[in-house]
Amino acid sequence: MKYKTPAALEMAVRNAARESPMDTNRAIVGFYFHRFLCRVFSEDDCRFVLKGGQSVLARTLDARVTRDIDLVAQEESLEEAVADLVRAASIDLEDFVSFVFDRAEQIKEEDEYRCGAEVWFTPFMGTKKLQPISIDLVIDEVRGLEPEVLAPIDRLNIEGLPVCDYRVCRVESALADKLLAMIEMHEGRASSRIKDIVDILVYAKTCFIDGAILIERVEKEASVRKVAMPEEFVAPLWWKQNGSAQYVKMARQAGVLDLAGSITGAEEVVNRLYAPCFDRSENVRKWNPQTTGWE
Repeated sequence: MKYKTPAALEMAVRNAARESPMDTNRAIVGFYFHRFLCRVFSEDDCRFVLKGGQSVLARTLDARVTRDIDLVAQEESLEEAVADLVRAASIDLEDFVSFVFDRAEQIKEEDEYRCGAEVWFTPFMGTKKLQPISIDLVIDEVRGLEPEVLAPIDRLNIEGLPVCDYRVCRVESALADKLLAMIEMHEGRASSRIKDIVDILVYAKTCFIDGAILIERVEKEASVRKVAMPEEFVAPLWWKQNGSAQYVKMARQAGVLDLAGSITGAEEVVNRLYAPCFDRSENVRKWNPQTTGWE
């Protein structure tokens, strides 16, 4: 490897972070996320798929900052998935970085169709101990399409480090998951996850979307969750009454405030994006992020 010591590599990371278009601290934290993910996706028979906020960042720098990594495991049991993740994290990429498994805590899921665990690792740069990272690991019964394989846009370019492409949840599958998460009620309570609508706006602004695949994924997700599809999306009343400041902060950070300056505006974009799903349109079209409309 080009770098002879951990300190030399750490200096290269800091220099690359300062030169990147991202916030410097965010880029440095992201470096360790990506060293972890390069281990996970380095094997040809990898059974993990990246989803959540980190999968949005893989496509565009205009996305909200995420504090953890979301992975879906294509395994039969949670125990097997955790064991595979711990093994993958221990792969030596000869980059002075290592990840020590700390613990795994099963997540109490309200959904009968998926189970998961929060898995913690402590990164080291040489012998220097760093801030622990958490992985939200899920076994999901909502089987999706084959993931996309891509090189993440937000990964720092550090000369000489081994990297690989990632298996990332397809846009249409991610959009289906987020829509149903906003619609679904839990013990009579509406969703409080304003971040989901912000992520949807990021997809709407940056990704081409296949209408036929989106319809199919939304229908399957709704069926598995046993949720009746509404005629349109209506944001929870709490969001409009108490969540405006939170929405504006997250939307500004994600670069979508120009697309929708308020929750009401975001609601309109969501209904435009998911229109083929709500009206079950047979007119299959493509979503154009440049016009934020169907063509």
